[in-house]
Amino acid sequence: MIFASAVNSSALEEILKYDVRIHIFKNGNMLVTESIMVNAEGREIRRGIYRDFPRYFEGDGGTSLKENFDIVSVMRNGQEEPYHTQIVNGWKRILIGQEDVFIPRGQHLYEIRYETDRQIGFLDDGEELYWNAIGTDWNFPIRESQVVVKLEDGGVFNGFEFFTGAHGSTDKNARAVVAAKGHIVSFELTQPLAPREGFTIVAKMPRGTIDEPTDAQIRSWFLRDFGHIVVAAVTFAIVSLYYIIAWIMIGRDPKGSRVEQRKTLSLGISPALTHYINNKGRIDGGWTAISAAILSLAIKKQIRIEKDGDDPVLVKDEADGIHRLPVGEAAIMKMIMKKPRFALNKSNSSSVATLKSNFQSAIEDEHRGVFYEHNSKWIWIGIALSIIGVLSTLIFNADGFFSLLISAIVSAIFSAFLVPIYFLINRLWRAQSTFWKVLGLSLVGIFGFLLVSFFAAFILALFEETQSWIEFAFVGAVVGLIALNIIFYKLMGRPTALGAEMMNQIKGLRMHLENYHEQRMNLNDVPDMSIKYFEKLLPFAVALEVEKPWSDAFEQWFKSAASVASGINEYDPHWDRHRWYRTRHRSGRSHSDFGSQMASSLSSAMPKPKSSSSSSGGGFSGGGGGGGGGGGW
Repeated sequence: MIFASAVNSSALEEILKYDVRIHIFKNGNMLVTESIMVNAEGREIRRGIYRDFPRYFEGDGGTSLKENFDIVSVMRNGQEEPYHTQIVNGWKRILIGQEDVFIPRGQHLYEIRYETDRQIGFLDDGEELYWNAIGTDWNFPIRESQVVVKLEDGGVFNGFEFFTGAHGSTDKNARAVVAAKGHIVSFELTQPLAPREGFTIVAKMPRGTIDEPTDAQIRSWFLRDFGHIVVAAVTFAIVSLYYIIAWIMIGRDPKGSRVEQRKTLSLGISPALTHYINNKGRIDGGWTAISAAILSLAIKKQIRIEKDGDDPVLVKDEADGIHRLPVGEAAIMKMIMKKPRFALNKSNSSSVATLKSNFQSAIEDEHRGVFYEHNSKWIWIGIALSIIGVLSTLIFNADGFFSLLISAIVSAIFSAFLVPIYFLINRLWRAQSTFWKVLGLSLVGIFGFLLVSFFAAFILALFEETQSWIEFAFVGAVVGLIALNIIFYKLMGRPTALGAEMMNQIKGLRMHLENYHEQRMNLNDVPDMSIKYFEKLLPFAVALEVEKPWSDAFEQWFKSAASVASGINEYDPHWDRHRWYRTRHRSGRSHSDFGSQMASSLSSAMPKPKSSSSSSGGGFSGGGGGGGGGGGW
């Protein structure tokens, strides 16, 4: 039935009558029927009204526990009405009506029927229902209201209280009466409510009127409140145990030979491959390996480094024999032979990108799995277990998708904060002791987990999308799983037996490059420094990022009496005859940053990525369970 009224531009949009019927069952469950008569004028109330229900209430000790409002039916003017739900500013919002259907102006009667539980308070002197019959968040004035609370046969009320007004008010602009031999207590407003004013009732019962919760109910409520956290914590424990067992069985590094301070180079591999092995079977995302390969080709007289303004140009030199070059260097030479003057500048950006791609593919295709096993399938199993566990939390958390979405967004936003942690992981990973590797990575993981969890909580609170630390804890558990997978992604890879041996030899070479003068003083048969020896090892120093100490050792020798005795007065490298490097560095400067300068030129020549376009001891109004509010949409 539609309650028609004349259209009046000055008429108010208001709630004419707000009646609530509450039926309390012996087990404490409640069936609530809200009848809301509104006057719609097409301003706020166009498609219908919405009703906000709280998602949490405060339990003992201030713990946030989950409210439960199961919608039984929604009607408008005696007919079933469509509705849908949203989570808005920590509330569960029921939007009654349809997006593309506007209701007529005039009076409309909405009826919302729902079931709820855990609303009865068990006190020393009896039980009570402390209930926000009309919450303090309604946008409209309310002219009249009657709240009727009924007990099942046999139960009686022995007292009541009521409060009206804004949240926290103790006004009593209402009256109450107990009827039907104590089975019913009825409350009625004695004056209208303004917007943001509510009506709270307290109905008291003798002890034993309502059955106390059974152990099964308490367990059920615990799972409702904390089940998703329990599942997330169990998932974290299972995934952690899986990774520990998998790491012990699959990921532990084989024992290689003892690291010795190498006196010279006898690895028999290229600088780029040295970088690849040292970097755990990967070419890093920068330009270190390709810079070392370019320098190696220049020293072998395969190419010359000329200049075009400030930009380097790679030109084929006098040496021949591309078929004898290592695969990475051969890939570079093939590109240069197609374009004899290969400029490293923006005008040649597409070719520079192809050069990098071909170089990486050549090395990875040739050596994948030879020196290092990433054990990626074991990581995918851990990721799958994590996803299954997190999705399983939705069984206990109907609104869990929201928290999952937030944790994903937070992880993406604050990944930048973890960049320093990533570099710290790389540093720790180079430690000699497995104990220090695992301890260091664990500390980094804990720090990263706390950092991201803190910012997750900050963002959630900032946008007021939730008011419960339960959801913060859930987001923290999800972020913890993400961190766990990242850490073991690093740990699960292991060198092959050959790779472990080569890594130890590379560590020895690094020690030689970093500590040449100490070795000269303390070890026998260490080769004398010379231009030839310096240039032979310089590409390896670039590949291992120890170019500065190796160049410092050469410069120290160059200024020494040994250099003078050899009749060397000037170092004029044939690979830089056109003075690209030395012009940039004023000739007399040490060759200690060729790798970084070449990497900078290569990086600046790359095409820029395309950018994407584009809510019993006192009381007060608003206290107790229930509540919320509503408005029009």
